[in-house]
Amino acid sequence: MQRIVRSALVLAIAGSFLVVSAPSGAAVPEVIGCRVLKGALGFFPALEMNGSAASHVTTLKTVNAQMQGCTGRQGLLAKVSFSVRTKAAVNCTSMSTNGYTATGTGTITFNKGDKSTIKLTLAGKSGGAWLKPTINGSVTAGYLKNHGVLASLLATLPAGACATKPAHSSNYTLAKNTRFVFTKAAHAPS
Repeated sequence: MQRIVRSALVLAIAGSFLVVSAPSGAAVPEVIGCRVLKGALGFFPALEMNGSAASHVTTLKTVNAQMQGCTGRQGLLAKVSFSVRTKAAVNCTSMSTNGYTATGTGTITFNKGDKSTIKLTLAGKSGGAWLKPTINGSVTAGYLKNHGVLASLLATLPAGACATKPAHSSNYTLAKNTRFVFTKAAHAPS
């Protein structure tokens, strides 16, 4: 079994695959996965509703999101906080029509005291996929430094948000059958 793991480690993430190769005889990279991530994402300023011409460069922020079911020595639970800013001015219509990319930083604090500082990109594709964003980034300091981070989210807007009123926030969880993954890989984003 160990030989199989040494030759390649394959992680299924939201229908795509990440392959991390390890040379024969080398140590396998540490991979940590968390089964649950749920929280609220605030939009600052609020996203203008569909049909509005107004748009703004927007900060998307989450504070103390709950991460659970983690593997590894750091403990099963963590709190996640991050703040990312869109590269372009956006509103509900433009995010749905064009998608979006937002970059920034965050922290993950595990229940046993380990803390990771992360640099990340949150990206949503056009159409309904803007509510299924991905997180891609790297741990820049602290626990798991130089590991990559990957996740696929599923966001839900409150009733009427974007349709009849501006969107101030959304709730999110991990997409079905996915995990928030930390992996040490040569190609982890910097």
